[in-house]
Amino acid sequence: MSTVISNDSGFLPRVETATYAMRNRDDEFGTLVRRIRPFQEKLVGHFIYTRVRTLAGLRVFMKNHVFAVWDFMSLAKALQRRITCIDVPWVPVADEDSARLINEIVLGEETDEVPGGGYMSHYTLYLKAMDEIGADKGPVLAFEKAIREGIPVEQALAPLDIAENTKLFVLSTLKTAMEGRAHEIASSLMLAREDLIPIMFDRVLKEMDSRAAPGVRAVRTMRSLDDKLPRSVRKALVGLRPMARSFAARHPDPREFFRLYLARHVHLDGEEHGPMGQRLVSQLCGDDADKWQAATDTARTALKARIDMWDGVLDLIATEAEMVGGYRSGWGTGDDESRGGTVTSRRGGWSSSETADRA
Repeated sequence: MSTVISNDSGFLPRVETATYAMRNRDDEFGTLVRRIRPFQEKLVGHFIYTRVRTLAGLRVFMKNHVFAVWDFMSLAKALQRRITCIDVPWVPVADEDSARLINEIVLGEETDEVPGGGYMSHYTLYLKAMDEIGADKGPVLAFEKAIREGIPVEQALAPLDIAENTKLFVLSTLKTAMEGRAHEIASSLMLAREDLIPIMFDRVLKEMDSRAAPGVRAVRTMRSLDDKLPRSVRKALVGLRPMARSFAARHPDPREFFRLYLARHVHLDGEEHGPMGQRLVSQLCGDDADKWQAATDTARTALKARIDMWDGVLDLIATEAEMVGGYRSGWGTGDDESRGGTVTSRRGGWSSSETADRA
């Protein structure tokens, strides 16, 4: 994200996604990208990202967002089933390029390498991050238990203490995973998830760091830039490293696993999976105009469902702030556009006229 543009909803960051450069292409994929960009911009410009600066806001966010982490794998597995062979006896697949891509995505998401050795799914990593900050895992663990016992998803979601829009988001995702055709699932996975995740999570990381103490920010900056600085600069900083290590030991990052989860997605999706997604959607749609239209409709539906989910989570965060004394005590001052728990000016809400215009 390099510049800022404005529309009726206020100021939104320009969406520099993996597919952004393809918006001017005079082909079906370029048309798809242009049609979904208003939805992508609303999602990336959502006000919820400013609410993860505090521990209370981050806990509410993670309590709900973990369901998006879970249902991402359902999309990935559904696509893997449709374009690879997981049956016995095995037979060769027709589209080996697409099979390779989805297998790589599943490998990274289900068994990613973690620091210190070993492997872990991103879902498990997220649960560890929730433990780290004291976020409530009760709803997602109850949901997981119900699914293992064969309880239908809608029934398993119904009693959970999460935003209603989060439940609707999961149901929308699973409808695509279970009923969608390969090109529709790929569009939802690649253009409403993989293509945007690096930008959304980069915003979360920056918002998390924006309220850290200056010393903590300095140490994190040194760590992140260490291998990128010129040799002469690194040499000059050698004497500061023991001091930095001592400072870091006395000020441990309370969100280490969450930061790792975000950083892995920014890397994998931004540098590997996102760019490959365009090839996958293009290969699956081919020259079929109906498939391209269905891929466009599915991506827009998925993006709107995520925007609605963020609206619901934002409302929960505002309610939590009121319960602990309002924004002045719960969030600090200086960046809030409103006080007393009302934060609707930067929501991603949709009017019927806007929805019609996007069609």
